[in-house]
Amino acid sequence: MIEKEKSELLEENKKLKILLYKLKIDLEKYRKNYEEELISNQKKEFDLLNVFDISNELALERNPANIEKVLFYFIIGHFNFKPILLLKYDKEENSETMTVGSVFGISQKKYANYGFSINQEELNLISEKKEIFKVDEANVPFDLLEKVEFFSEIRKIGINYILPIINQKNKKMLMLFGERQGNNILTASEMTILKVLKNAAAISLENARLITELDQKNIELSKNLGLVSELYEKIQKAYDELKEIDKLKTDFLNLISHELRTPLTSIKAYTDTLLTDQIEITVDEQKEFIKVISAESQRMEDLINKILMYVELESKRYKFNYIQLKPVLLINDILEELKSKISEKMHTLEFNQEHFKDLVITADYQMIKTTFYNVIENAIKFTESNGKINITVQEENSDFILCVKDNGIGIEFEDKEKIFKKFTIGEDINYHGQGLGISLATAKFIVEEGHNGKIWYEKNKDQTGVTFFIKIPKKR
Repeated sequence: MIEKEKSELLEENKKLKILLYKLKIDLEKYRKNYEEELISNQKKEFDLLNVFDISNELALERNPANIEKVLFYFIIGHFNFKPILLLKYDKEENSETMTVGSVFGISQKKYANYGFSINQEELNLISEKKEIFKVDEANVPFDLLEKVEFFSEIRKIGINYILPIINQKNKKMLMLFGERQGNNILTASEMTILKVLKNAAAISLENARLITELDQKNIELSKNLGLVSELYEKIQKAYDELKEIDKLKTDFLNLISHELRTPLTSIKAYTDTLLTDQIEITVDEQKEFIKVISAESQRMEDLINKILMYVELESKRYKFNYIQLKPVLLINDILEELKSKISEKMHTLEFNQEHFKDLVITADYQMIKTTFYNVIENAIKFTESNGKINITVQEENSDFILCVKDNGIGIEFEDKEKIFKKFTIGEDINYHGQGLGISLATAKFIVEEGHNGKIWYEKNKDQTGVTFFIKIPKKR
């Protein structure tokens, strides 16, 4: 009985050991499965975090070259494709080939400057694919695989997958993937990761393009604003000039009315006196009256002639007639004509001419005489009585120079720029009795436009009066 019970106990103990061993095996199995599942979950979490980080990095990047590098090197580090090629296509730059941007797993040297031929039919086919697709008969029509050059080329180097990244402005970027180490099939999660990366890269590239266009527009806008500002300044300047011209015109009309009214008043007064029967006028008085009327008429004629001459010159209707002449003889003729004005103001006038009597220049006689006359007359007019005027002529290389020096009222600094402008007399343009203000403007036009010369003035060193200079080429 005891032996039987002992035997049964041993049997039960044996069964218990077997059961414990089985439990131990099951526990180990469950532990292993748990660890594998935990590792798998951690890997999934790690991949998702990486995708999230890389997507953020792509979203912040604005340089297309950097976007390409980030995407290319992430795929190299997280997938086991070999080879990997990055191809780029820009319709605006090249409509026949895709250029190699980056290479991994095959000869870099061979494909560095390589261009994969591609036609529009192939591009349209690739553009229709919204995510990574396998290069086989199931995904690409068989006739394209066999006949089209691009697909034939990439199959020769073992390309199995294409990830298209399409830009809205006809720019395309293709990621070409070869075989995978270990397992050649992409899992659903890996396909999702690549799709997310592809979308992030496409958005970043489009943003980069838009920002580049915006920057370009801003540059163009800045240029346009600059042009608008420049145009506004030109318009403002033109407006200011028109205002000045309008003022000069008004002043000129006032001058004209005054300058013409003065001799007209004298002519009318003396004429009325001659015609009246109420006053007895002697023959000698009549002659004096007629002389005044003649002088005032001549004065009016001179004023009108000056205006007509300037208008003819400025409108460029006048045709210069150049001849050879002796300027010293011309100046002597002018001084003879101005003799009465010089005597009237009791000026002392010297003309240094000894060494230049036979000097010959080529000029328009009437115009150059007018110029010399205007400058010398101005010196006489604007020098107070008992003044000194010195005239000299010089030769300087191939130029002739006339110098007219006076000790008159001078020219104020603020009048320096406008002294040669028409209708300007200096200091006060409304100061009547000093002419129309076109003598120097006429002289400047004749010298510079008609004779390729130069006219200017300088203040005398003793600060009394000025010296005017006229330089013209001796020959044309």
